[in-house]
Amino acid sequence: MKVSLGDVIDEYLIQEEARERNSEYFTNLPLWALDKFGVVLYWKQEEMAFSLVENHDTAVKAGHGVGKSFFAALAVCWWIDTRPIEKVFAATTAPSQDQVAGILWREIRRFWALRHKLAKADKTGNYNPLPGYITRDTKWKGDLGEHLADG
Repeated sequence: MKVSLGDVIDEYLIQEEARERNSEYFTNLPLWALDKFGVVLYWKQEEMAFSLVENHDTAVKAGHGVGKSFFAALAVCWWIDTRPIEKVFAATTAPSQDQVAGILWREIRRFWALRHKLAKADKTGNYNPLPGYITRDTKWKGDLGEHLADG
């Protein structure tokens, strides 16, 4: 098969653009959410997202049904997806263990499964599955058994 210089340059530019985009995800949860899940965060969620980058101990005062659990699950997935696997860990909390397991981790599992489904169907190579697996007892383990997140 004959390959032209133009094809090589085009492929290089595509890969370089992907590398730049991936490095931008490290500090841009809203962009990651849009590109990886098609999720558009509303202004308060964007504010929380950028606060997480600057202040890993972000706290938000909010009412019921405003998307806190959805956002927290998305943030955990973003954190694990964009950090080096050997250095990543996310701890999740809520007022009760039932809320952690029944609400937050249900959302985390949903995002994890959706990303695997998207990766399986993807023909472009834009999607990769989220790493590892999630246990029944709110633990996210890496492919080699590393502890990535806990509830």
